[in-house]
Amino acid sequence: MRITKQALIDISKEQKNSDRGCTENLLNDVLIQARDHPSCKYIRVVSDWLYIELLNPGEDYRSYEIEGLDSVILYATSVLQDQEGRFPFGTPVLTSCVKSYECQGLVETRNTLYVLYGPGLDLKVEYSDLFNGTWRI
Repeated sequence: MRITKQALIDISKEQKNSDRGCTENLLNDVLIQARDHPSCKYIRVVSDWLYIELLNPGEDYRSYEIEGLDSVILYATSVLQDQEGRFPFGTPVLTSCVKSYECQGLVETRNTLYVLYGPGLDLKVEYSDLFNGTWRI
Protein backbone atom coordinates (compact mmCIF):
# COMPACT_ATOMS: atom_id res chain seq x y z
CA MET A 1 0.00 0.00 0.00
CA ARG A 2 1.31 3.44 -0.88
CA ILE A 3 1.75 5.91 1.95
CA THR A 4 -0.38 8.94 1.20
CA LYS A 5 -1.72 11.75 3.31
CA GLN A 6 -5.23 10.32 3.12
CA ALA A 7 -4.07 6.79 4.02
CA LEU A 8 -2.33 8.15 7.13
CA ILE A 9 -5.40 10.16 8.11
CA ASP A 10 -7.55 7.06 7.60
CA ILE A 11 -5.51 4.95 10.06
CA SER A 12 -5.13 7.72 12.64
CA LYS A 13 -6.73 7.36 16.05
CA GLU A 14 -6.92 11.11 16.50
CA GLN A 15 -6.34 14.16 14.33
CA LYS A 16 -6.46 17.92 14.74
CA ASN A 17 -5.34 21.01 12.89
CA SER A 18 -1.81 21.90 13.93
CA ASP A 19 -0.28 25.23 14.80
CA ARG A 20 3.28 23.92 14.28
CA GLY A 21 3.70 25.29 10.74
CA CYS A 22 4.97 28.70 9.78
CA THR A 23 3.19 31.24 7.63
CA GLU A 24 4.67 33.12 4.69
CA ASN A 25 5.33 36.05 7.06
CA LEU A 26 7.47 33.87 9.35
CA LEU A 27 9.21 31.76 6.70
CA ASN A 28 12.36 33.90 6.40
CA ASP A 29 12.77 34.06 10.19
CA VAL A 30 12.41 30.28 10.50
CA LEU A 31 14.91 29.74 7.68
CA ILE A 32 17.39 31.99 9.50
CA GLN A 33 16.87 29.99 12.72
CA ALA A 34 17.42 26.77 10.78
CA ARG A 35 20.58 28.10 9.12
CA ASP A 36 21.94 29.24 12.51
CA HIS A 37 20.95 26.01 14.32
CA PRO A 38 23.89 24.50 16.23
CA SER A 39 23.38 21.07 14.64
CA CYS A 40 24.50 22.32 11.18
CA LYS A 41 22.11 19.83 9.53
CA TYR A 42 20.68 20.08 6.03
CA ILE A 43 17.47 22.12 5.76
CA ARG A 44 14.39 20.83 3.97
CA VAL A 45 11.25 22.96 3.49
CA VAL A 46 8.00 20.98 3.20
CA SER A 47 4.31 21.74 2.83
CA ASP A 48 1.05 19.90 3.33
CA TRP A 49 2.55 18.04 6.26
CA LEU A 50 1.49 15.65 9.02
CA TYR A 51 3.12 15.58 12.47
CA ILE A 52 2.55 11.95 13.48
CA GLU A 53 2.78 10.71 17.07
CA LEU A 54 3.37 6.95 17.07
CA LEU A 55 1.31 5.17 19.72
CA ASN A 56 2.63 2.02 21.42
CA PRO A 57 5.96 1.79 19.57
CA GLY A 58 7.10 -1.09 21.79
CA GLU A 59 10.51 -2.73 21.72
CA ASP A 60 11.19 -1.62 18.14
CA TYR A 61 11.55 1.93 19.41
CA ARG A 62 13.98 1.37 22.32
CA SER A 63 17.11 2.14 20.29
CA TYR A 64 15.59 5.45 19.16
CA GLU A 65 14.81 6.42 22.76
CA ILE A 66 18.44 5.82 23.68
CA GLU A 67 19.42 8.31 20.95
CA GLY A 68 17.02 10.88 22.44
CA LEU A 69 14.48 10.66 19.63
CA ASP A 70 10.73 11.03 20.12
CA SER A 71 8.17 8.54 18.86
CA VAL A 72 7.10 11.13 16.29
CA ILE A 73 7.66 11.24 12.52
CA LEU A 74 6.71 13.70 9.80
CA TYR A 75 5.08 13.07 6.46
CA ALA A 76 4.80 15.80 3.84
CA THR A 77 3.20 15.57 0.44
CA SER A 78 5.56 18.11 -1.06
CA VAL A 79 9.21 19.05 -0.65
CA LEU A 80 9.54 22.72 -1.61
CA GLN A 81 13.27 23.07 -1.10
CA ASP A 82 16.00 20.60 -0.17
CA GLN A 83 19.44 21.92 0.71
CA GLU A 84 20.88 18.41 0.42
CA GLY A 85 19.37 17.91 -3.04
CA ARG A 86 18.07 14.45 -2.14
CA PHE A 87 14.38 15.12 -2.86
CA PRO A 88 13.21 16.95 -6.00
CA PHE A 89 10.58 19.68 -5.76
CA GLY A 90 7.10 18.26 -5.15
CA THR A 91 8.30 14.88 -3.85
CA PRO A 92 6.60 13.38 -0.77
CA VAL A 93 8.80 12.56 2.22
CA LEU A 94 8.48 10.41 5.34
CA THR A 95 11.09 11.31 7.96
CA SER A 96 13.08 9.49 10.57
CA CYS A 97 12.03 10.08 14.19
CA VAL A 98 11.82 13.63 15.48
CA LYS A 99 14.55 14.76 17.86
CA SER A 100 12.91 18.05 18.82
CA TYR A 101 10.29 20.59 17.91
CA GLU A 102 12.47 23.69 17.98
CA CYS A 103 9.96 26.48 17.45
CA GLN A 104 6.98 27.26 15.28
CA GLY A 105 7.81 25.87 11.86
CA LEU A 106 11.11 24.14 12.74
CA VAL A 107 11.53 20.44 13.55
CA GLU A 108 14.79 18.55 13.98
CA THR A 109 15.01 14.87 13.03
CA ARG A 110 18.02 12.58 13.33
CA ASN A 111 19.60 13.92 10.12
CA THR A 112 17.68 16.99 8.94
CA LEU A 113 16.04 20.24 9.97
CA TYR A 114 12.52 20.50 8.54
CA VAL A 115 10.77 23.79 7.98
CA LEU A 116 7.01 23.14 8.12
CA TYR A 117 5.47 25.65 5.76
CA GLY A 118 1.76 26.35 5.85
CA PRO A 119 -1.01 24.42 7.54
CA GLY A 120 -0.73 20.81 8.65
CA LEU A 121 -2.26 18.20 10.91
CA ASP A 122 -1.26 16.50 14.15
CA LEU A 123 -2.09 12.79 14.04
CA LYS A 124 -1.89 9.90 16.48
CA VAL A 125 -1.26 6.58 14.72
CA GLU A 126 -0.68 3.10 16.13
CA TYR A 127 2.92 2.11 15.41
CA SER A 128 1.82 -1.36 14.28
CA ASP A 129 -0.72 0.11 11.84
CA LEU A 130 1.98 2.13 10.11
CA PHE A 131 4.97 -0.19 10.28
CA ASN A 132 3.40 -3.52 9.45
CA GLY A 133 5.49 -4.11 6.34
CA THR A 134 2.81 -3.25 3.79
CA TRP A 135 3.59 0.44 3.30
CA ARG A 136 5.81 2.13 0.75
CA ILE A 137 6.25 5.77 -0.14
